[in-house]
Amino acid sequence: MLLTLMTIAMPVAFHIWSALLNNFVVEQAAFTGIEIGILQSLREVPGFLAFTAVFVLLIVKEQTLAVLFAGVAGVGGCADRVLPDGIWSVFYNGLDEYGLSLL
Repeated sequence: MLLTLMTIAMPVAFHIWSALLNNFVVEQAAFTGIEIGILQSLREVPGFLAFTAVFVLLIVKEQTLAVLFAGVAGVGGCADRVLPDGIWSVFYNGLDEYGLSLL
């Protein structure tokens, strides 16, 4: 049941997050085109690291892992909104993206 709910909720949450992120970094963090390009390219790195979830699944149950990565994504998203500074925004966005990629 939890995995079905997550399957439905994740695409919706990702598209909302993506639209809000682009507006947020321009208005709050004062990113220019160069910083947005760097941010977008660094957002792809966690997708390449998603295979690490397979190794973690050997130790942890699926639902526990899902809750853990949802927490990682939540911490990254909240920290990015609280501290909208240039380089830290890229770091927290990467943390958020890592959590979302592995969910």
